[in-house]
Amino acid sequence: MTEKHDLYSQAKYLADKHKKVEYKRSVRRDLLDIERNSQVLLDAYKKINEQVKAKQKVIPAAEWLLDNFYMVEEQSKQIQQQLPNNMRELPMLDSGIPRIYAIAEEIVVYNNGQLDEKNLIDFLKEYQSITPLNSGELWVVPLMIR
Repeated sequence: MTEKHDLYSQAKYLADKHKKVEYKRSVRRDLLDIERNSQVLLDAYKKINEQVKAKQKVIPAAEWLLDNFYMVEEQSKQIQQQLPNNMRELPMLDSGIPRIYAIAEEIVVYNNGQLDEKNLIDFLKEYQSITPLNSGELWVVPLMIR
């Protein structure tokens, strides 16, 4: 089976799994714990930086965070500024998270964090061949992917 076929199959499987969604009247943006997750990353950055200053060995992923933390921090700030305070247009899954967040997470995991525009568009098209997304969901896809 080709990689593209696997991607399509995964999108259709997920769409079928997500057929039952609810619209909540008041969904708060803090549901996604953006601020808490940003603080966790900042704490990790500080700890890694201390280890490097103490000439301790760090793993490659920690080095990557040190080198790229400014981009992670910038993305986090953009998300916090651009994400609507009230996300009531976003259908929720039984798990209590917005459906589009679960889709974005699946795309990132399935592609091992290696995303390109074509794979993202193809995944969303295949998903919508089973379960359509609303305009609010499509609007926040870039934020959810970040």
